[in-house]
Amino acid sequence: MKLLIKIKESGKGGSGTYLAYYAKKLINTYKILEEEHHAFLSNLSKRISEKNGHIHFLKSDADNCFL
Repeated sequence: MKLLIKIKESGKGGSGTYLAYYAKKLINTYKILEEEHHAFLSNLSKRISEKNGHIHFLKSDADNCFL
């Protein structure tokens, strides 16, 4: 298991917590995934229009497959 939070012992500047290096990298990876997900959805919405009814059909078909 990776360390996410580090605790700074009390001293001249006082005590406190801060993010470990791995936590910062993890947050950076999440931001990249979030950007890519947004770009994917944006591109998909440009290519497939709700007007043609395909999205509604796919949504209802996906919902019905579990009934």
